[in-house]
Amino acid sequence: TVNLAFYLFTTPAMIIYILEITPPNHRILYKLKRAQIISSMSVILLQLSNATNFIFYCLSGQRFRQGTIEIFNNGLIKLKFFYHR
Repeated sequence: TVNLAFYLFTTPAMIIYILEITPPNHRILYKLKRAQIISSMSVILLQLSNATNFIFYCLSGQRFRQGTIEIFNNGLIKLKFFYHR
């Protein structure tokens, strides 16, 4: 599921980046605005890939969950020590 999510979310962005290498032959404002929106959406999908990977790892791996909880607990202990001196 992690690999599927990676390909699902990164493929549109890679296609857009490849298409942006060759600039359009026309300068119609509407088409340029649409291209900008599509490019922005592909970046959002890339970010969703990173966000969902963390969730998928938490759901599928017990060792990953335990490690994540340990890291958060250590961080909380350090924050409590820092703010309650």
